[in-house]
Amino acid sequence: MDLCNSDATIQILNKYNIALNKRFGQNFLTDPRVREKICDAAEITKEDTVLEIGPGIGTMTQYLCERAGHVIAVEIDRGLVPILKNDTLSEFDNVEIINDDIMKVDINKLVEEKNGGKPIKVVANLPYYITTPIIMSLLEKHVPLYSITVMIQKEVAERMSAGPSTKDYGALSLAVQYYTKPYLAANVPANCFIPRPKVGSAVISLKLHEELPIKARDEAHMFKLIRAGFNERRKTLSNAIADFKDLSYTRADIENALMALGMNPKVRGEALGLEEFAKLSDYLTENNHESSIKAVIFDLDGTLLNTLDDLLDSANIVLKEFGYPEIEAEDAAAALGNGFEYYYSHILPDGKENPDWEKSFERLKEVYGERCEIKTRPYDGILEVIDEIKKLGLKQAIVSNKPDDRVKDLAKKYFADTMEAAFGEMKGIKRKPAPDVANAVIKELNLEPNECIYVGDSEVDIATAKNAGIRCISVAWGFRTKKQLKKSGASDIIEKPEELLKYLK
Repeated sequence: MDLCNSDATIQILNKYNIALNKRFGQNFLTDPRVREKICDAAEITKEDTVLEIGPGIGTMTQYLCERAGHVIAVEIDRGLVPILKNDTLSEFDNVEIINDDIMKVDINKLVEEKNGGKPIKVVANLPYYITTPIIMSLLEKHVPLYSITVMIQKEVAERMSAGPSTKDYGALSLAVQYYTKPYLAANVPANCFIPRPKVGSAVISLKLHEELPIKARDEAHMFKLIRAGFNERRKTLSNAIADFKDLSYTRADIENALMALGMNPKVRGEALGLEEFAKLSDYLTENNHESSIKAVIFDLDGTLLNTLDDLLDSANIVLKEFGYPEIEAEDAAAALGNGFEYYYSHILPDGKENPDWEKSFERLKEVYGERCEIKTRPYDGILEVIDEIKKLGLKQAIVSNKPDDRVKDLAKKYFADTMEAAFGEMKGIKRKPAPDVANAVIKELNLEPNECIYVGDSEVDIATAKNAGIRCISVAWGFRTKKQLKKSGASDIIEKPEELLKYLK
């Protein structure tokens, strides 16, 4: 039964005695023309894997299943899940329904598991109260995406696509346009929904830039300047930034920087575009006007230590013992970065579904415990750079997804006199890319995020730094190539350890 009409929607609501949940902002689409416009704007084809956020009773999902190759539908309302599985979507074999809060789902991991890490398309009729957090989470975490096509509040859609010196232009406009090219595909009246929303709606398509047209050396710093500039939009930019609690500039700092860049020192933030904000951010960063870096936080595997050979040898010993084919170095490297369990689940055939999973994983722990220091070595130049950082009077620490006891052992063996803290995966603390481990280190060092710099070799490290509000320097000598790092959103990449020093002096 096609749900995209009022009678069918009401029939399903009555059949299952569904009481609309205001907490989830539920409004069900009933106009098939709007549904088609959404899919056309998203350019859905049979080659696509689509993530639908909030399928509701399956109105949009049915049409997505007909047009896409594979659909992953994430629904927060557990009462709707059995209706989707057993009734409205039961005829489709290319849909997977997940009962979860999209804000708690590790979407990068989901894309890796369900689509081999290849970009997906997001389609959603989003609850209006949580539109911005969901979209910005997708963008800031650098989820592999082609596009995000969503039904949202008309006012928010207009803000996303607005240009400088207009009433709708603001921090959201700049943030969305930094990552995407917005296209307002359709305005949608209230009579296209059950129940009718109290505000106008619009369909907007956000197509991800293949390469960022404008790059800031430090994205997090630039977006702080942007938020400051629009926090009190009637003030001059210099006054707004000087009054912003998360930045430590004076009015004179900003006015001098604006004049050096050939801009009006009395300009308001609403008059600047992305390029101007990026230039201002880069100037302030390069001229070190803000508080200097006081600590360097390192990832361990692939950044400080080359652990690949020991991890590879240990895995191949276990795979051979259990009668499975051995793997190559590039297979091991591609699976590293998300912790030991993730590593093995991605090299053992069928992963955790393999009947030998538990026994072989326990065996791997034993083997690696015995072999973890046979071939492991610091990368060339690392020890010298760490000594130089110590001479600069900066604190140093390690964060890793390795088990905490192993991290502390390796830190003690190779960097005993230089690391003031070393934290790994432990109970009660979420592993990277969640910011918890990095936050724990920052607290241990008694510092603020803007006083630290993070150094890592993977997309996990880029996301960890961003989530913790720390500037990230990516290294190209580890388990990811320079091309892969750029694709993951790296803004600063170094190819030799000594290049790190220029960011610290």
